[in-house]
Amino acid sequence: MYSIIVLLDKIEGKQNEFFPPYVVGDSLYVEIHSINPLAFDFLYGVYFQITRSGGFQELFAMPLTNSSTNLKSRDKNSITNVAGFFNVAAVSSRGRKLTQKMADAAKQSGD
Repeated sequence: MYSIIVLLDKIEGKQNEFFPPYVVGDSLYVEIHSINPLAFDFLYGVYFQITRSGGFQELFAMPLTNSSTNLKSRDKNSITNVAGFFNVAAVSSRGRKLTQKMADAAKQSGD
């Protein structure tokens, strides 16, 4: 079974019809990347650091710091902190081209 999402732009002169977002021949490709909880915490920490609004409330805010990392310097004498995060992720993907048969089936299911 195939379904096509419709936009809210109405076709002029046709009260109950909408423009479809895709036309026959269009292709769609989707990728989903996973992250583990530690990677999420790192990315959230980075987000928190870069989305500060400024202003008077910053006077009492936490100071900027490096986000936690799972990378360590191999040089024991190094005084430089490492920034970044290493994560291996699973990737799922799927692509499909809209055919006339799929468009007809979606149109019939929408009636």
